[in-house]
Amino acid sequence: MKVETMFRVRSLKIAAGAALIAILLGGCLKETRSWDYRVNNPIVVSKENVRLVVSLPVGQYQLSGEDNVRMNRYLRDYIRRGRGALNVKLAPSSGGPDLTTARMGQVKRLLRGAGIREAEIKIVVSETSDPDGVFMTYSAHRASVPSCTNIAWGPTFDGSNYPVKSFGCAYQRALGASIADPGDLVRARDSTAKPTNRDVDVIRNYRAGLPTGAAKSGDQSGIGFGNTTGGLGGAEAQ
Repeated sequence: MKVETMFRVRSLKIAAGAALIAILLGGCLKETRSWDYRVNNPIVVSKENVRLVVSLPVGQYQLSGEDNVRMNRYLRDYIRRGRGALNVKLAPSSGGPDLTTARMGQVKRLLRGAGIREAEIKIVVSETSDPDGVFMTYSAHRASVPSCTNIAWGPTFDGSNYPVKSFGCAYQRALGASIADPGDLVRARDSTAKPTNRDVDVIRNYRAGLPTGAAKSGDQSGIGFGNTTGGLGGAEAQ
């Protein structure tokens, strides 16, 4: 009888130990953290359609001041992160197909003057809610960054040896907020992509007869290779 009792106690201890191991393993399996901070604090990139409507009546070749500011801001954003064509929709002119074609030409000149390439402009004529409106849209990516609201280490040690959940969160948040085109996180552009804002600014300044680079003072202009007033090629270097 005593042997049977001892066997039952030993069996209960083994069962209890197995249950404890199962609970511990279950806790490990539920662990959602990773060694990769990018997995723990992901930047979520999604697609969106960016739209703009400005007023440009037939025969008018300049936008109003407010519409001009809005369109330039819109086109700079397209140059920075737009993917695919810039789609433009115009209403057919009541004056006939010739006026409709002329209006398409004036819109294209506005876009080309802002630095948009010919191949990137796609204009269609279709009925719109505003006969004088120019409806523009393009596809782009946007980034949703981690909130990083819980950045404390916490008072307890969980024994998992994983990095804290907030590790790398600030870096991910800064990267998602500062990257020019979030689409580059999905796939980098090829060498035929649109010019950068810098390229467009240089072209605009060149067309307007303005300096295309930073102005130098007299002292700065006299410093450099091969000049006679200073630098390694000057008389002072002899």
